[in-house]
Amino acid sequence: MTSKNSKRNVKISEASELKPIPLRSSSPNFNEALRVSIQSALVKDHVIPEVKVTNFPKEYVLPKINIGMLLSQDFNIERLDDIFDNDTSNIKNIKDIQTFINLLYSAVQNRLVSGETNNNSLVNNLLQISKLDTLPFNKKTRIRSSCKLFDGGNLYESLYPKLPELIVDYNKRKAMIVVNEYPYNFDKNISEIRIAAEIFSCGNETRRRTFKNSEQIIFAVRFISTYVTFYKAVISTEYWKELDNGLPLDQSILIKRWPQKNGFRTGLDITDPNERQEVLLALAKIRQFILQDASYSR
Repeated sequence: MTSKNSKRNVKISEASELKPIPLRSSSPNFNEALRVSIQSALVKDHVIPEVKVTNFPKEYVLPKINIGMLLSQDFNIERLDDIFDNDTSNIKNIKDIQTFINLLYSAVQNRLVSGETNNNSLVNNLLQISKLDTLPFNKKTRIRSSCKLFDGGNLYESLYPKLPELIVDYNKRKAMIVVNEYPYNFDKNISEIRIAAEIFSCGNETRRRTFKNSEQIIFAVRFISTYVTFYKAVISTEYWKELDNGLPLDQSILIKRWPQKNGFRTGLDITDPNERQEVLLALAKIRQFILQDASYSR
């Protein structure tokens, strides 16, 4: 093994630069080489910021909209009494709310009929509701199937399904990664390998663009059909500095997950009004935290 103090060039590559080399069981592991790991959070506050939010889209909680109603073939989105508890005369965005319900209904019905669901429109709509796709935030979509790291003559590679992901930027920094998994090809281990690789990759891209080794806080949100899981990583300045000298030997990245379990149906289910409220509140807190966090304005 090369000594800790030796200088080596570490390069991160997009998948398009080289033909993917399939990982073999004996190949070095991407996340192990970079000392990146994922762990269940003991409490929600270890992932979701403890910030006060007074203005979140509570009109989308919709206590009447539950899995029973979304499974019904007779559901009619035009019957407002089926949607709202109270008088709707003071609700200004009824059409927007109906759009969200219709996308949620379609996701549930498609899953029921075919076992699959392309919920990209639903995910985009949730980001719009949470005001994470409007200024000062920037949203972009990218698709790639691997993340590669070159250390001297060694190649460390993370492979995962070629699926779209959304990157939410704020002030030229990566603030949040939205990963949308499809049920038919979901593998919980590959899924989290991808999340870890993307968090590292986004952080590395930010420091190269800003020419700074500074602490970064990066959130990730995974959608699997209607199930939502949140991740948070705090990447220290010391980690980036050590990476400048080669693969890290002392510093590491620990990513926390909430809810605690990693599985197809272990996330918060937005078909349930209580869990839908928790997701909307979590997104609002992440947004508020990013906006007020001084580290994002340096």
